[in-house]
Amino acid sequence: MTLLCMLLRVILNKDDIRKIQIDNLPETLEEFFSLLKCKLRVEDDLIVQYEDRDFDNELCNLTNLSDLPEGRVTLKVTVKNATESYHTDSTLDTASLPWPEVFEIPRFPYDVELQLKGGNQKDGTLLNIRKDTKSEILDKLAETIYSYTAYPSREEYDIVAQSLIKKHPCLCLKFKMGNYRNKLRMAGCSELQVNSRSSGPKQKLKKAKKAEVNFLPDFPKGRTEDVLEEERLQIIGEMKKKRSDMKEIEEMMVSTFSLRRKHIVEEEPSVAEVKIKWPALFTEQQVSVFNQGYRLVICSFNFGFGVNSNVYTKLSWINNIVSLLTLSCHLSYPSEMKRAVTLRRLPYFLSEDPSRFLGTAEVSLIL
Repeated sequence: MTLLCMLLRVILNKDDIRKIQIDNLPETLEEFFSLLKCKLRVEDDLIVQYEDRDFDNELCNLTNLSDLPEGRVTLKVTVKNATESYHTDSTLDTASLPWPEVFEIPRFPYDVELQLKGGNQKDGTLLNIRKDTKSEILDKLAETIYSYTAYPSREEYDIVAQSLIKKHPCLCLKFKMGNYRNKLRMAGCSELQVNSRSSGPKQKLKKAKKAEVNFLPDFPKGRTEDVLEEERLQIIGEMKKKRSDMKEIEEMMVSTFSLRRKHIVEEEPSVAEVKIKWPALFTEQQVSVFNQGYRLVICSFNFGFGVNSNVYTKLSWINNIVSLLTLSCHLSYPSEMKRAVTLRRLPYFLSEDPSRFLGTAEVSLIL
């Protein structure tokens, strides 16, 4: 049966429905498919279905032109290779390449590369990039990472970050640390709370360093302020004993270091108040290499302060002079010289002024 004219409603997908008019309908099914490819501008093979009126316009595959109704007909056309390529692409998306030994940073858009090139040429200058530029960099990196894995680990993130900084040293993660410090401060990190500036720009936080006056560590894990306060009271009680256990006091002083810093930094007490609350802090054992002096300023008070201060003491000065006088008195010297040295040492032992203790005179012979 040969049809001369037909009006087709071709459904490619829900968003692509076309109207095609065929004046001279071909005689064979292959020629009809070729005509549809030409009208639809498709080169791949087609799967054509029509609405069969015998089954309440349900779709059936077209295997013979005589099955088509006369006049107007609705066809559902599917491109074979498009379906196959869809499944192939989705398979490739889920199948990842192995993670490389050296992560290669992709090439960013031209304007971004120009900014990075200019920033890399500056010596030690960090580049402050715009928000849109940062988004382009992160999107490109995410696309490259996704080609290897959709769920990168923390170590893989570190590898990407190291490769990025190595290729573009001008990139700055300074704002990330600022945001992280802000989150920690809001979460209750005492060290960052006490080191935040009370006036001026809030973005510029003073770094909390060891050996600074504002050094304020957090409480030890599993210890609360009440528990540490009880230990402080135990230290006071132990110090009142006639024979204090200095080893136990030292252990409790180490464990209560964070509480002590909290009192000193936040309350700013006087020396007298500190001595009342922390009497063990002023003992010789605490002002030593492995205790307060070493913990805050990383030096030995005993070695530095003690040794150097001895130079200026009166006893040390006397000992030095007596030692010099003793060296000048050798066993081979005559007895008169030994007696003279002994007399010159005598005022130092008696704590007298040598200039007024002995008188000297010159003997001259008159001929």
